[in-house]
Amino acid sequence: MKLSQVSITPRQLFILDAVGAWLTAGFTGLISALLFDGVGLDPHVLQRMTWYGVGCAVFSTRVAAFTSRPKASPPKAWMFAVIILANSAYAATAIYLLFAIGTLTNWGKIYFGLEALILIFVVTPEARVLLRIRRSSLSI
Repeated sequence: MKLSQVSITPRQLFILDAVGAWLTAGFTGLISALLFDGVGLDPHVLQRMTWYGVGCAVFSTRVAAFTSRPKASPPKAWMFAVIILANSAYAATAIYLLFAIGTLTNWGKIYFGLEALILIFVVTPEARVLLRIRRSSLSI
């Protein structure tokens, strides 16, 4: 089965995004608290990235929770635009760290490379849903 054939609802996308953001915040928090020497990055940078991940996680969790209630409206286009921008900014930061920070260790390069790659795969279906929502609102 191709990934493009997988059917996922807008609410499920926000649930997956929330889980991913919580995992990112947790891993980045663990790295900053326990292993910051192992990635070769200033702990303050890792702490900022952790709190950014927490903010994204809270947003996605709230959207998923509020749109999952009975008689709730589905997620709006602006909600997807916000999370797409947030995920893209995090991915861009991870890519920047890969190429601009000379002190990044191989573990740091692997971690932030995987973060960027995962976020690219997350943003793609979110963008498709955003386009689908925008097209359906224009046809009404």
